Amino acid sequence: MKFFSKSLVDFPHKYFPNGNMPKVNLSCDPTNKFGYRCREFDDRGDVNILFLGDEWSLGESLDFGLIYSSLVCEKLSAQCGFGVHGFNLSHRDKGYDYISRTIWCALRTLNPDFVFICFPDMSRREYFALNGRCIDFSPAKASAIAEKRVKVNRIERELIGTMRDLYTRFDEPINALKNYVLIEALMSETGIPWAVSVNGNNAANEHLALMFEKKLFNKERFMDFTFDLIDVAPDNETPGVKSHEVFGNQLFTWLCDNMPSIRRIK
Repeated sequence: MKFFSKSLVDFPHKYFPNGNMPKVNLSCDPTNKFGYRCREFDDRGDVNILFLGDEWSLGESLDFGLIYSSLVCEKLSAQCGFGVHGFNLSHRDKGYDYISRTIWCALRTLNPDFVFICFPDMSRREYFALNGRCIDFSPAKASAIAEKRVKVNRIERELIGTMRDLYTRFDEPINALKNYVLIEALMSETGIPWAVSVNGNNAANEHLALMFEKKLFNKERFMDFTFDLIDVAPDNETPGVKSHEVFGNQLFTWLCDNMPSIRRIK
């Protein structure tokens, strides 16, 4: 009983700070004092937009002004004649778990006027180890560790190895659905408008058709275009300058056509 009592007390609060944002540690510039690749959270504009995704949306190997979140806000500011500030909360190697957790915190603290989510593939998980540390899991990462292409400490190697043995393809859409329903409930509770797209790769889109067919995901919430890999960034992995430009233009046009209220907020 002592073990269980201690476990309940040792909740990883720093990943779920009540009334604040969890701190992250990204290896790109610029970052704010919480570690996110965006302006400081108290640097508010007339309109404030949250962007969430993975390394594709983070664009860590590109100049900050060239990623689609920066381009969209710049174009909206020029179109509207007042300040549209973007807060890019995207994070490398993250998935649905991270996005729902971050939105839960961000809606309480940042009170945005619009939220845009670009979902990555469904295979990624956040796992909280015995010491409370968040460990990112994906089948790709597990394979890289098993093949010794990535170095991690012994505990993380053993945990991810165990998770790899337990992993099934059936668990991907189930975990994504639970997170999506939580996000939908949080957004409905606040009344903040939001929309969704996905990374335009097979891994990100594999289960979507089934989720739409079974009406588990609201298809109307998803934009009719995806974030496509047109060119490659200097990291030889994520979308390049042209990809961000094209997607940014599509998102800007969608916002102008579907969110006229943004242009009237002052």
